[in-house]
Amino acid sequence: MEQAKDFTIQRLGDCMIPSPMSGVRFNGDTEHVLLHNDLGAIRSYLDAGGEPPKFEAAGPREKIFFDPSKIACGLVTCGGLCPGLNDVIRSIVLSLYHHYGVRTIYGFPYGYEGLAPKFGHQPIMLTPRIVSHINEMGGTILGSSRGNQDVLEMVDTLDRLQVGILFCIGGDGTQRGLLPSVMKPGSEVYSSV
Repeated sequence: MEQAKDFTIQRLGDCMIPSPMSGVRFNGDTEHVLLHNDLGAIRSYLDAGGEPPKFEAAGPREKIFFDPSKIACGLVTCGGLCPGLNDVIRSIVLSLYHHYGVRTIYGFPYGYEGLAPKFGHQPIMLTPRIVSHINEMGGTILGSSRGNQDVLEMVDTLDRLQVGILFCIGGDGTQRGLLPSVMKPGSEVYSSV
């Protein structure tokens, strides 16, 4: 039996705000998806007195941390282009707007370059109207780039625009390009691979 992996997601604090979503099934914090699907592997953890490695189940929660009426969100697409990037952008914007009531959603052009003022890229305000048909186009309406930027410059941009949640859309390089450990307390990074 291999050593159990810890996939615990760190919390920013207690979730106290009732979700504005309605008519959906909320996930509980005790719901998980097992890493292994082989009964023998699962049994080996249980027989050793431990728990098998597991991921927190994704999905809406009944109580949330951020107040959607007071938060701005941002999106970046980084790395190589692949099918579905515009679908992801569209889905995030529509869900933030219609499910949560978030009205300030920034798209940062050209990946992390869009968060670095020295490049002069201006954020794009994303609305349901702007994203309504982008799923019919290839690539990403935000453009993309590779490479790291100065994390403090990026955090300053997010802070200036009062962005509390940044959705980073890309692969493993995208996740390495932004270090959550240096982000301002109270900010959160969500990724979509």
